[in-house]
Amino acid sequence: MTGATRTRKTSGMSASTAAARPARGRASAHQVRVVLTALSARLHAPGDTRARDMGWTVTVLPGPLGLTGRCYRDPRFSARPGR
Repeated sequence: MTGATRTRKTSGMSASTAAARPARGRASAHQVRVVLTALSARLHAPGDTRARDMGWTVTVLPGPLGLTGRCYRDPRFSARPGR
């Protein structure tokens, strides 16, 4: 087989299209993140409103894939006497 050329048959499925469109995956991930962030805000809205009505501070914490967490702080516990 020296000098002989072999052709390899491939199906259309073996061609990689990922290299041709790398931005599509990032756009899809961004869209998922936007949707999950909106979902998280909607789920936390009642608790956020209640906390703000009571004078608490609400801190939005980052989470995986756009899902965010919340940290609620009662200002009565912020001031520590003796410090």
